[in-house]
Amino acid sequence: MQKQKGISTLVGIIIIIAIAIILFGGVFAWQYFATFATKAQQNSKFFGSSQKTNQIQTQTAGWKTYTNSQYGFSIKYPADKWSLFVETPEGKTLHWMQISAIGEPNGVPIGLDLYIQSGNIDSWLSNKATHTRETVYINGLRAEKFYFGRDPKTDTSATYILEKNNLVYVIDIFSFNSDVSQILSTFKFAK
Repeated sequence: MQKQKGISTLVGIIIIIAIAIILFGGVFAWQYFATFATKAQQNSKFFGSSQKTNQIQTQTAGWKTYTNSQYGFSIKYPADKWSLFVETPEGKTLHWMQISAIGEPNGVPIGLDLYIQSGNIDSWLSNKATHTRETVYINGLRAEKFYFGRDPKTDTSATYILEKNNLVYVIDIFSFNSDVSQILSTFKFAK
């Protein structure tokens, strides 16, 4: 009997399967990391690479700062163009404030609401409608961004939720413009 030279069929199939697994894993890893890097770039463009943060700090240097020591946060706003309304309501909401543009440019209300409730993000979401959710960073703070039944590609409103010390900080944007982006980027927790 003569011995066959070359690779057996079984070894050939195993090599082909191994190459296919390596290629599939490489494509999957590339897509995962490319998506992650793109989202990180989008977040840093909007909310806080160190270069962007320094630029915003310079642009907001003359702005008024609202500080709430009871709930440990501050936020800046341009008092010459924006008004601040603060209320301590009764019920589930512990604190509520609104920063809105004076005069509603183009007849559209522009601004944000910030309210605070006890609990965590999941408990806050438990009674809400379906939503699209993504993680973003505001001034270096991790936040969850939601669009409740709205199209994130076309809507100019969104909800940002931050969580600290069993409190949920809900920031509702009812219309975006560059000032709203800058105001939002100045939100920070006290140390």
